Parts: sequence; C-alpha cells; structure tokens
Amino acid sequence: DLDQAETFPQVSENLTSFLSVYKQQKVLICSFGHDWEHFSLDAKRNSISDPISRFSKMDLRLELSSIFDIPYRETTREVIVEILNLAKNPRRHEALFDAYQLIDIIQGLYKMSRKVSF
Repeated sequence: DLDQAETFPQVSENLTSFLSVYKQQKVLICSFGHDWEHFSLDAKRNSISDPISRFSKMDLRLELSSIFDIPYRETTREVIVEILNLAKNPRRHEALFDAYQLIDIIQGLYKMSRKVSF
C-alpha cells in the first residue's frame, strides 16, 4: 500500500545498508528496462547518494529482446511470459510477486537453453 510505504530516503538508506556487505564486483543490478535511472533521479531529487550507482547493471528487457529477436519496445513481461508458456501473474506490479515472476522467467530461460544444442 503506497500510503504506508517508506519514503525514498528511508528505502535508499535500507538498501545502502543491505548492499554494504557485498563487494562491488559481486553485485549485478537487474531490471526490466532502465529502472535504475529512475532510482538515480529520485536520489538526486532527494539530495542523497544513489546506493546502486557503484554496481554493474543489466537491462533484462534488452537481453530478452536479443534472445528472442523481438524489437525492444515490444519486449514486455507479458510477451516473455507467453513465449515461455509461464503462468500469468494476477498480482502484476506488486514488487514481491514481480520478483517471483522474474525467477520464473529466469528458470524458463534456463530450461529453454538446456534444450538448445550449440
């Protein structure tokens, strides 16, 4: 519930604390699109440092677009779920359920890669 959500500075502080135990080269920030850019803009808007700026990033949308040879703009989570024949997420845009769906997508890609002979 957005009304009960922590403020961005609180979330950023919690994320900074969480990430502080990891070495820079051991973390890869993944998002479906360029979400980290929004995070960076929010940090600037709140005059705080961006806790994920020091880490490498991967745009999963870009990677999936390449894997499935789909134009970037047409590469949506819904399209990928359909291609991989995964169950639809009835609670889409709820962070925890989006994270579960991301696990399903990665497992689907792994299973697909095991079927492909190189």
